[in-house]
Amino acid sequence: MMANIWRKPSSVFSVSQMPHNGLVPKAMRANLEFRLKVLEEGLRDKETARDLWRMCSEDPLFFVNTFGWTYDPRLDVPEVPWILYPFQEAALLDLINATGVTGEKAHDALIEKSRDMGASWLCLTSHVWLWQFGERYTFLWLSRKEEYVDKTGDPKTLFWKLDFFLDHLPPFLKPQTVRTHLHIENSANGATIDGEATTGDMGVGDRRLAVLLDEFSKVKAPDDAKAMKGTADVTRCRIFNATPEGTNNAYYRKAHTPGIHKLRFHWSVHPEKARGLYTTGKDGGVKKLDKSYVFPADYPFILDGKLRSPWYDYECARRASALEIAQQLDIDYLTSGGNFFDGGVLDRAEREDVRPPYMRGELVFDDLGIPTRFQEGSQGRLLLWTYLDAKGKPHKGRDYVEGVDVSAGSDASNSCASLGDALSGEKVGELAVINMFPSEFAIYCVALSRWFTGDHGEAYMIWEANGPGREFGARAIATGAKRYYLRKRGDGLRAKKTQTPGWFTTEENKTALIGDYRRALGSRLFINRSAEAIAEAREYVYVGGTCAHPKALNSDDPSGAKHNHGDRVIADTLCWKGMSETRQVLKVGSQKVPEHCYAARMLRARAKEKAKASVW
Repeated sequence: MMANIWRKPSSVFSVSQMPHNGLVPKAMRANLEFRLKVLEEGLRDKETARDLWRMCSEDPLFFVNTFGWTYDPRLDVPEVPWILYPFQEAALLDLINATGVTGEKAHDALIEKSRDMGASWLCLTSHVWLWQFGERYTFLWLSRKEEYVDKTGDPKTLFWKLDFFLDHLPPFLKPQTVRTHLHIENSANGATIDGEATTGDMGVGDRRLAVLLDEFSKVKAPDDAKAMKGTADVTRCRIFNATPEGTNNAYYRKAHTPGIHKLRFHWSVHPEKARGLYTTGKDGGVKKLDKSYVFPADYPFILDGKLRSPWYDYECARRASALEIAQQLDIDYLTSGGNFFDGGVLDRAEREDVRPPYMRGELVFDDLGIPTRFQEGSQGRLLLWTYLDAKGKPHKGRDYVEGVDVSAGSDASNSCASLGDALSGEKVGELAVINMFPSEFAIYCVALSRWFTGDHGEAYMIWEANGPGREFGARAIATGAKRYYLRKRGDGLRAKKTQTPGWFTTEENKTALIGDYRRALGSRLFINRSAEAIAEAREYVYVGGTCAHPKALNSDDPSGAKHNHGDRVIADTLCWKGMSETRQVLKVGSQKVPEHCYAARMLRARAKEKAKASVW
């Protein structure tokens, strides 16, 4: 049963009203010692355990600050005691009040946030507390795909976070549950939490105390409009949680609805991120807002009039474009919907890196993909930014990579191959053809791979395996391709190769791939010589959480992929992915690193990031 505090209209929660939170120390060491003491006493004495259960039911801040744990895989010890910051304490109570159970009228609430502010954990915890200590309360959690709601072993899913939180509660607080896919029931009070994807007719005929729409700005039309309509009659309390993704989505429209209850989690309210807070005054001078922070004597203040801190300056340096800064840090709706590639980076690439091709022509090869010679010609489709040796072949002593974007063979879009030197980081070749079937293009690309033979063998091929890429891959392997990308399972160091050739795309991993390429351009780890490729990059935009070429959004692709323009960019991104995987890590001091090669630039970029990190 809930405490009587819930039954009074005047019991709307506020931080100062919480009866037990003041007992909990917030400094990390003192908090851990307090947790250990409370846990030991609760495990030793049943009456103490009952008292702690009652205190948690009366005070959600005491509950979280004493028994809550969260998860951060970036840390050496990823399990972290959750000690709420002041802005998080206020937000947690706001989210509980929004449901109407504390006496406040139930209402929708919208969270607009910088990245990494703990908003999703706060949303889940507010519902978990009500689910655990309430009476038959029911909740619905929505995300843009079912796999983001509940997927075994995946920390980014909502239900994984729920399971993690419950698993770390002591036995005297842990409720008995019935847990199935996308569902959990509290056996003691009948409360339930269910999950769905924000597609189709979610929540039809359903009734819930509250509904969470997580990362709602990433839900594309028409699903965003369906989610708004479908959940309106399900509950009086919807929580819209997201970082801005431009203005062409239902989240933006909801955020700018008059009277919407809004919780704003800007990075500057986070005590750690705001250390050294400063801004630029009207006279151009620096105004230090955090007087307790001592800046290094040579700190490079940025005089742009924005609210900044050493943490913010470091994060801006890590991110490749104003778009990414607007999306992840600034809660900027207008800038976050703009061009995907930073215009300044592309301007610099055009000015410093782009060159007319050194040679242009066609590679001559037989039906088996065996190259015989390069035939120069002003109308040739193969562009080269490398000279040939005495035998008429690209120089050995390199490690070449070939990234391939395959079209269906119509006149709607090009099939493209991008050739790169993994040692220097330079693009050395580009092939763009139209009206060539995938099987024919595969033979041409295998011939290119054999012609660009380096110290490690033929050029390493990586192609997009979806749609026409299936036909391409089958013919490339039948033609005798030897070095090519194999699909992987898992992430990071634990990823294992399968026997499935080609890189399979989803909207999410394709956007992440192009984002990696964007960062490589920004840090000059990838040197793009092609004027056409840079021009195509300027046309990519960020729409509904993913990046795309505008023509791809308004045309029909025979492959069904809907990504049939900006083909040189996709070939370049795959080339960069291949270069990243095949490059050799040079040990500093074991051999001399050439000044202008890829490894030297990589080492300089790492040293630059390390120097910036030391500032804060």
